[in-house]
Amino acid sequence: MSTGLILLNKNVYAGKREVAMTEYKIITLPKTMSLTERISGVSEEISKWLESLEEPFNVNTDVMHLAKYERNDKYNYHYILDRAVKDPDKKSESRKAARNN
Repeated sequence: MSTGLILLNKNVYAGKREVAMTEYKIITLPKTMSLTERISGVSEEISKWLESLEEPFNVNTDVMHLAKYERNDKYNYHYILDRAVKDPDKKSESRKAARNN
């Protein structure tokens, strides 16, 4: 299994320089693995990755998603971690609404 890690993007907004960090991981598995083994392997690698982050993964504000999937001579899964993309206030409001129904 091989993996890739962090990418740093520098963006300019309204004349101000802002550094936006996009963390990513590429998990590469051999084509000989069964679907069950791949799911287990990817899950294990993601768990290790999240545990190793300097800034812990925040379930309330952070989002992780599969950005790209490649199937050539190996399986490559490209996962991206977007920080603080969820609005915790909106989530709280939606939870309150769900409780009231």
